[in-house]
Amino acid sequence: MSVPANAGNIAYAEALSAAQTVQLSISPLSGSVQPAAVSLASATSSVQIVKPGPVILPRGVIPAAGPAPFPYDVSPGAYVSIYGTNLASSSQIASRPYPAQIGDVQVIVGTTLAQIVSVGSGQINFVYPVVAPGLTQLTVRNANGQHTVNVRVAPTTPSIFLLDANGAAAALNALSGVVVSTTAPLRTGDFLSLYLTGLGATSVRDTLEYATMVPVITIGGQSVPVTYAGRSPGFAGLDQINCQIPAGLTGNALPVVVTSNGRSSNTAFIAIQ
Repeated sequence: MSVPANAGNIAYAEALSAAQTVQLSISPLSGSVQPAAVSLASATSSVQIVKPGPVILPRGVIPAAGPAPFPYDVSPGAYVSIYGTNLASSSQIASRPYPAQIGDVQVIVGTTLAQIVSVGSGQINFVYPVVAPGLTQLTVRNANGQHTVNVRVAPTTPSIFLLDANGAAAALNALSGVVVSTTAPLRTGDFLSLYLTGLGATSVRDTLEYATMVPVITIGGQSVPVTYAGRSPGFAGLDQINCQIPAGLTGNALPVVVTSNGRSSNTAFIAIQ
């Protein structure tokens, strides 16, 4: 059988040798077609079954938070999204601890199986393995084949998670646990917990994973001392920065920016009264 030029991506083909009898089932867009037994005894060439395999979009591997100003880099241990087509046959979400496979879907970085958070036909969310900065190979593999792309890993790629289209930062009042908003603003002396990804490598101290490269956080253009920066306890891929709100900062939408290793995050906004 010949394959038309517009057949799309071919992940792999299963060869059927001559002299086999196979059952073919055809599912058209409408109507029905009865299965038919086909003999290949007189075939001069084998039949190939073409399957649409996973395809990663160009520049389709990016930090899951943001949008970030450097969207085509990722960092070790970051929460990352893959965009493409035919990445998975169904949508599934994993619970913690995140597995190395969901259904038939795997994400491989170099030779390391990554922890997968969720899969869908057009998007996979996962935790990038802790690898050295530089160019890495990333592969999405499922039952229909695999696709490999090159991904650039930077030491840090700070990206703040957003709560809405207006850019509200994913942030809590660290003492009360209340989500920061215009109706629940922070006040002078409160402790802020800001949630992001991309702080890079960590080292363990007192059971906490501290960021090796300590970030700088500015609120309303003012640098605020950091009391903790590293992985959010119990959440792979999720980072957390704690700081105390100084006097003199007020506003319903004060810009928040995190800078680490010379790289600045997207701008998010918090309310301080």
